Amino acid sequence: MSHLARTLSAAVLLTWGFSTYALIGANSGLPDWPEVVRIQSGNEVCTGTIIGPRAVLSAAHCADLRGAFFTYKGERYDLTFASSSAYKEYEHDIAVALTDKTIKGASFGTIGRGLRHGSKLFLAGFGCTKPGGTSGELHMGSTKVIGLDEDHVLSFDKKGSVLCQGDSGGPAFLREKGKNVLVAINSAGNIRNVNVNVRLDSDLSRDFLKLVAERFKVGICGVTMPCAASVHKIAAK
Repeated sequence: MSHLARTLSAAVLLTWGFSTYALIGANSGLPDWPEVVRIQSGNEVCTGTIIGPRAVLSAAHCADLRGAFFTYKGERYDLTFASSSAYKEYEHDIAVALTDKTIKGASFGTIGRGLRHGSKLFLAGFGCTKPGGTSGELHMGSTKVIGLDEDHVLSFDKKGSVLCQGDSGGPAFLREKGKNVLVAINSAGNIRNVNVNVRLDSDLSRDFLKLVAERFKVGICGVTMPCAASVHKIAAK
């Protein structure tokens, strides 16, 4: 485990469970973010990003959801999870949820690079805007990168947004040349001022995604197949 990962473990008092909390200090009502989906099982909620015709990126700890599914354009998709083997040892909290059939009319998030200190990240997830609320609309907020190691991102912005449990597995985008590049996923935080994400440009993440694509014969945008980066109207705090 890296020094930053150990620091995050000590600093982040909450490891995401499956309650209904979501982005605090964020904007709601995002109909033009169709690649972000609400993964659920009963009352338990995570967030995911469609990254291929049968692949949805999420967090490894969301793989504990039993009977997980999401609804997209009126159709239900049941999920099975492939999680990183480095989840427990290196806190590599990443998984790919595989759908039982091709997602009809899907928009894709495209995995890319570009993270650096000071980068502005846009985070998305489903749920409420304050602790204790209920899950609901997709929300999006922004934050700034203040720490990086090989596999993790630490972010903080006193005027920005913070993660809560329902955001687990949701996307972190960079905005570049009018397009959005998927660079990390939501992993943990302290619900006050600190966010923790797992990097997608690391060797560990890229190797895992390639392995999933090969083993399960699925395409992954930005890793095994080309997909145009999405364009969204962004108006985040």
